[in-house]
Amino acid sequence: GDEFAIILHGVAVPADAAVLAQRVIAAVAPAFHVGGDEVHVGVSIGIVLFGAAAAHDEPARLLRCGDLALYRAKAEGRNRFHFFESDMEVRLRARKSLERDLRLALGRDELYLQYQPQFDIKSGIMCGVEALIRWRHPVHGEIAPSAFITIAEESSLIMPLGDWVLNRACAQAKLWPDLTIAVNLSPVQVRHKQFPHMVERILAKTGLPAVRLELEITEGVLLRDGGATLPSLRRLAGHGVKIAMDDFGTGYSSLAYLLRFPFTKLKIDRCFITGLEGDSSSAAIVQAILALGRGLNMRVTAEGIETERQFDLLSRAGCDEAQGYWLAKPMSALSISKILACGPMRTQLGVWRA
Repeated sequence: GDEFAIILHGVAVPADAAVLAQRVIAAVAPAFHVGGDEVHVGVSIGIVLFGAAAAHDEPARLLRCGDLALYRAKAEGRNRFHFFESDMEVRLRARKSLERDLRLALGRDELYLQYQPQFDIKSGIMCGVEALIRWRHPVHGEIAPSAFITIAEESSLIMPLGDWVLNRACAQAKLWPDLTIAVNLSPVQVRHKQFPHMVERILAKTGLPAVRLELEITEGVLLRDGGATLPSLRRLAGHGVKIAMDDFGTGYSSLAYLLRFPFTKLKIDRCFITGLEGDSSSAAIVQAILALGRGLNMRVTAEGIETERQFDLLSRAGCDEAQGYWLAKPMSALSISKILACGPMRTQLGVWRA
């Protein structure tokens, strides 16, 4: 494969191993040529010292500990080395335990969705909701999505998890006439060859009109594998599914993406909304994104609104949609249904704030 082990004798201090690791990285770095093409190869190195892997230094354990250090080197950007640390095994065991529990959670009704309302700024009426996954662990209680989504992406769980979220969200949205349902997508999901088929199957099964489904993707999806994801997104957009770029402004924000991909909405990242009240740079970026959205005929949503002042500034600037804790926190499907049952006047912003 592409993994190799080096046994280094006569190491007096850890720095001796570090020197060798730096030499290996430097030796592999220069480009070489294959069939007239210039090829670049990088190397990441994990280092474990005999005696550092607790009391048992069997070869298998040493290699496993070296692997843990190697994974850390890769996670920190590759083309570097990292020494094994004892807490790596503790974290690995915790991660494996969480992965096992997540597999079980899919069949134990431990996962559930909350829905955060999105409002049309001009009318003040709720126009959609964003579906947010939650996990109520029987032992550890509520576990943040940031703690288990990455595990799902790195294992084989992201597709069944994504299927469950989309299925549940679309089925629920079918009961809410006229509301758009927004669902966040993992880069791993979007790149999967079965992704467009999964969306089409769920829309057919739930009966939700495609135009009421909004799929949110980040720029990271496009940076990693834009060419492969473009046909899938265009296919779904052809059915009427809306495609939103989430966290706009925090990545490369290449304007070429906005021309190539079938986006219908831009979501301004909350970091710019937070800075609206006292940072002229944030205000300028927000104004630029709003102008870009108008020029490309895309709706623009501001997320993370936490004060009335932020909302007023966005309203005067001509933002289309608003989302944030000042307006409404994520809530259960039952809460959304009860409010909608009271009629459209109950969805005015003043009532939600109260």
